[in-house]
Amino acid sequence: VYGKDDKTMFYVEKGDSIPSPFVMSNDYGTCKDDKLTYKVLYDIDGEGDHGIVKVDEDGTIHGLREGFADVTAYTVLNFGITLPVYVYTRPVSFSFPEEVYYINEFNDWEVYPVPYFKDGFGENAEYQFTSSDESVVRVKSLGGAPYYEYVSEGECTIRWEFVKDPSIYAEFKVIAYTAKDPEEIKLPASATAYVGYTTPLKVTFVPVASSHKATVKNGNPDTVKAEYFEGNSALNITGLKPGHAVASLKTENGLEAVTDLTVLEQEPAWTPHYYIVDLTEGNAYSDPEEETENGYVLRQGHQYYICAEPDFKDGITYAGTDNKYLACLKKDMEKAGLFEIASVDSDPNRMEINFKAAKKGSYDVEVVKGHKVKITVQAEGIKMHRLYNPNSGEHFYTAKDKEKDALVSYGWQYEGIGWTAPATSSTPVYRLYNSHSGDHHYTMKKAERDALIGFGWTDEKIGWYSDDAKQVPLYREYNPNMDKCNHNYTTKKAEHDYLVTHGWNNEGIGWYGIK
Repeated sequence: VYGKDDKTMFYVEKGDSIPSPFVMSNDYGTCKDDKLTYKVLYDIDGEGDHGIVKVDEDGTIHGLREGFADVTAYTVLNFGITLPVYVYTRPVSFSFPEEVYYINEFNDWEVYPVPYFKDGFGENAEYQFTSSDESVVRVKSLGGAPYYEYVSEGECTIRWEFVKDPSIYAEFKVIAYTAKDPEEIKLPASATAYVGYTTPLKVTFVPVASSHKATVKNGNPDTVKAEYFEGNSALNITGLKPGHAVASLKTENGLEAVTDLTVLEQEPAWTPHYYIVDLTEGNAYSDPEEETENGYVLRQGHQYYICAEPDFKDGITYAGTDNKYLACLKKDMEKAGLFEIASVDSDPNRMEINFKAAKKGSYDVEVVKGHKVKITVQAEGIKMHRLYNPNSGEHFYTAKDKEKDALVSYGWQYEGIGWTAPATSSTPVYRLYNSHSGDHHYTMKKAERDALIGFGWTDEKIGWYSDDAKQVPLYREYNPNMDKCNHNYTTKKAEHDYLVTHGWNNEGIGWYGIK
């Protein structure tokens, strides 16, 4: 058993599928009396099938969510093979952080070229790699990743193309050089360090090289600690006490660079950095939850992790051991009483907490020292059905399956789930019915509801609730050319814009959903 076209890995887009990538071969004849059995042996979460892919009996592989899984195919006699399958999100665009990268004859990079993907899981897709001049640098795919090979000194351009759509690509320039003794070594002439923090000072070799050795000389070891590791592009300075110090680097061929340091006993500039990821589907690499003007809204019963860290300016890191920036996070989450904490992973510069959103409520959690964020736990949302009456032109919305099924039996067209509403909130959406026209109307505004009741509409009470966090807007349009059934509501901005350009009045946002 082997992979089709002798491939050793396969790719499937999330929500798409590929036919069985496995082939049976018998050197002595036919395989017609044998068959393949398939199993998801391993995925990124551990042993067993965790829902990254689904494999049918005929070997068709469906991409369910981003990640990779090992899929095994084996015969009746247990001959088989295991192949990795990568599930990706189609890249919208991607780019390289640097315009120019450097490689020497040992295939050492000053900075390795790693692309940035806008969607976050485009890196799981299949790419083809080309060099504009293979007499300088050759590039080929090795196990799905690019392998770069130095050939001679010079310059060329490396291009990455998305195999399914080569119009989606990114390029970077490569300068290939021979690693030799540097002609010059540079450090900043002066720099500021802070007591209890480590400050990286950029080291530059001319010509650029990544393999030079250099030794550090620390003129004031009681004031600062200076460290340099071969191949790094920084001399790390840790402040020990306030004052002035001198540190230098010296190469093997006798070149030296010196920097004057001022050490301050104060806190360097920093900003809080944090995000929350929903782990309910078992995927630790799913997209982070979005923070709104009202903070984070989490679903009751879902499993999450929150990652928090102080982001210090200029790459500075905290050198202490007491985690003074993050100790508040775990304490505040326990105090809130809304979360069940499963595990905590922490160091002085970063903290990750796995937890369950157990109880409904809101709490201002101090995620990083001096910075709070509101976290609200809501009950799992209610799916709202959308239906269409081809005879009257009315769109109708209901959370009740029986009401939906009854209308379908009367000839209404079912258009699927329109949105997900919160189970409850402080903002109800009222539903009204006009017995003369057969029309329904929906509004968050009590004044509008009361006015329609005054005109003879029937008050059908609360139809559902609007999301107080205002996560997903439901746009409202009005058709002035119709005398009834003349309102439409949609989460799709494209549908909203289309109706407005075709004569419907834009009435803004009717209410909000959570999905």
